[in-house]
Amino acid sequence: MILTIVSLLRNSLSGLMGLNFTSGAAISSPIDSKNGKKQITFEEHLALSSLLFNWADSYDSKDWARLSRILAPVLLIDYTQVSGESYPSMAAESFVAMVSSPGFLGDPLLKTQHLLGACEWEKIDDNFVIARQQLRAGHLRFEDETHKVEKQRGHSHATNEFYLRRVWVKDVAGDQERLEWRWAGLKPEKVKLDPVTHLAISSAKAVIWGFDVRVNHGKRGNFIYHRRQENFKNIFIADTAKEEKGEEEKGEEEKGEEEKREEEKREEEKREEEKGEEEKEGDKDKKGEG
Repeated sequence: MILTIVSLLRNSLSGLMGLNFTSGAAISSPIDSKNGKKQITFEEHLALSSLLFNWADSYDSKDWARLSRILAPVLLIDYTQVSGESYPSMAAESFVAMVSSPGFLGDPLLKTQHLLGACEWEKIDDNFVIARQQLRAGHLRFEDETHKVEKQRGHSHATNEFYLRRVWVKDVAGDQERLEWRWAGLKPEKVKLDPVTHLAISSAKAVIWGFDVRVNHGKRGNFIYHRRQENFKNIFIADTAKEEKGEEEKGEEEKGEEEKREEEKREEEKREEEKGEEEKEGDKDKKGEG
């Protein structure tokens, strides 16, 4: 009786949590099992989940050294649905340089929180897994580095496709190599952004800086990248430009009002001066008559 109850509970948990207790070593949804797709092992689940956590947490803590440690040498960065940009073979060091730049997440006035939700795993082979995960990213910009006065706040929602690969890496000693899971790229999909997210993310008119990333003769790591705002395909540029134009017009209007006040002040001073001269002339005339 007790064994039957335990078995029923185990089967219920298996369906609810996507855990395959039958094999004892694999994790997948029941649908994947029926379709005969390869399942990730429990050990792989732990390793891959850790990579995704450290990716998000290194962004939010601006810990670029930690981000560098979890990256594969070459990344697939596909921001097509965010900015229209895609980098199929981007060096890890170029990616870190991009995200840590002041125009992206390196801005000291910008605070973020990337919250990861439910995740689906697709094991392509023993060395490549695709994770599809819900994501909600909060962005908060402050007026100055005291972080006391909030300037803008925004959120984005998406389903991210993460690419995870097993690559050969050297151990701490430096000689022996071993296979290790690394974060190998992302592709945000079903992106939803509220109207102020672009303001909270960047004062540089874009969620992401327009980096022109090219590989020189196929040599990994030999990259040329520069800011390319004039051609940057970002859905927020028009809105941000409109706001900046409004601020500029407001500034010109305030400047005009200030100049008008200065002119009125000068005219008033001139009238006072003329009045004083007239009074002096009147005093002289009175003395002459006396």
